[in-house]
Amino acid sequence: QGKTKMIKFQLKGSKVGNTTCHLSTNKSTCIQECKYCYNDPILLRWKNVGKNYDNVTQSIINREKIPPIPKNKVNCRISINGDFSFDNIDDSIYYIMEWYRVASEHENVNFFSYTKSWKDKKLLPYLNKLRSLKNVTIRASVDKTTGYKIPKNWTYSGILENNTLDKIKVKKYFICQFNNKKSKLYKVPCDKCKICISKKLSHIPVFFDEH
Repeated sequence: QGKTKMIKFQLKGSKVGNTTCHLSTNKSTCIQECKYCYNDPILLRWKNVGKNYDNVTQSIINREKIPPIPKNKVNCRISINGDFSFDNIDDSIYYIMEWYRVASEHENVNFFSYTKSWKDKKLLPYLNKLRSLKNVTIRASVDKTTGYKIPKNWTYSGILENNTLDKIKVKKYFICQFNNKKSKLYKVPCDKCKICISKKLSHIPVFFDEH
């Protein structure tokens, strides 16, 4: 099959604007179940990644380094089609700490992500270390499978389900308006909206309409 790089960066064709997206992950990812993003050439380009799960996972095991962020990109979404967790805990820790290294070396880039790995107590200290960087924003992704009791000082995110807002009981939150034709933020890219990206706004829960 040849060697597949652990990391691939999406450089265009996305709603995220001047943002590069990390497109590598392990096999347990929503892309295998949901065809919405996978088949949408405007929203996200995932087709070239979807066939390479085994090679991507192997590259984590081989301890390949994440390359520098592409030039002229001021934002980077981490693991857009997956999460921080791998079958082996050491692989997961390595992966998280690789992002810590990259984010530390690119202080002018804003990194952001949504993760369900907050549920893993073994990974939480490493995720907190990554989140502690001034240019990194990571929200806890929640749904009925994870429950709604997130760690202290974390912020909610996720796909809106029935009674989601009742479950989390927060007074202030934001629902992505990218596809809302009645909103002033309709089709406004992520790097212009900035709510998901900005560290200053990281305390605001962010949700997305079900798709």
